[in-house]
Order: sequence, then structure tokens, then C-alpha cells
Amino acid sequence: MKTESTSYLEVKGITIHNTSNTLSAAELYKQLRRSKQLYLCHYLVDESEVIQCTDLSTISYHTGKGYDFGNMYTIAIEICRSRSDISIYLKAQSKAIELIKELMETYNLQTKNIYFHNDFNRTTYCPHRILDIYGSKKEFIRKELI
Repeated sequence: MKTESTSYLEVKGITIHNTSNTLSAAELYKQLRRSKQLYLCHYLVDESEVIQCTDLSTISYHTGKGYDFGNMYTIAIEICRSRSDISIYLKAQSKAIELIKELMETYNLQTKNIYFHNDFNRTTYCPHRILDIYGSKKEFIRKELI
């Protein structure tokens, strides 16, 4: 069983996830740390904080597809509170959008370098809350990142 990632990440994109629970970033971080699974994402974001779980030079295993492009080349952002009240979730999403824009600038990424979890795993409806609100990745990008 893999307990940590030691491979080098060459950043070519960002993958967005929703946690599909009501936990805060701190609560989820504690769970991941306790289970030695911090390698599952780079960032946890809720309405009040951004927590970095894994160094950005390290591969994170977040798509459920082993050594695919998403795992090997993208920064994984988990937006927390996606099963919470919409007003709480939207605050978390807003904070995540700020982080995404910052990372896009840092790594010279374009909107074509933004991925959803379901881009790599078609059987996964993730990020569920974003898809419910915007209907598609294209619409989310148009409204929030352009």
C-alpha cells in the first residue's frame, strides 16, 4: 500500500475536486494525516483557509487512475464543504478560485490547463457541486477564470 509520494511533479495543469462531505479543510487534513494519506492532494480549501498537504514538487495521487496525466502532471485542489449549505460552499469555492488563479500565474497556465476530476475518471461525478451549479467545466471556466 502506498503511503507517500516521492516522485517529482512537473506542473502542467490543475485538477479541481469537491470533497463530497461537510468537513473543513482542517478536519480533512487531520483525517488524511492520521491515515498517512496526505499524498492524495496538494491543497485543501474551505471558506476560511487553504492548507497545503503535499509539496508542489511532489506527485499527488488524486484521480484514481494510477500513473495518468492528472496524477503525474497536475496540482490537486480539493474544495471542501461541498455537501454543506450553498453559502458556505460558495465561500470555499471563491477561496479556491483565488488559489487557482494564483497558481495559473505562477506556473504560466492557461484555462486549457484546468481539469476536473471527471476528465480523468469518467465514472466519477466530480467536482459534483461545481457541475451542479455551472453544468460544465467550460461554463465554470467562462464565469470564474476568464
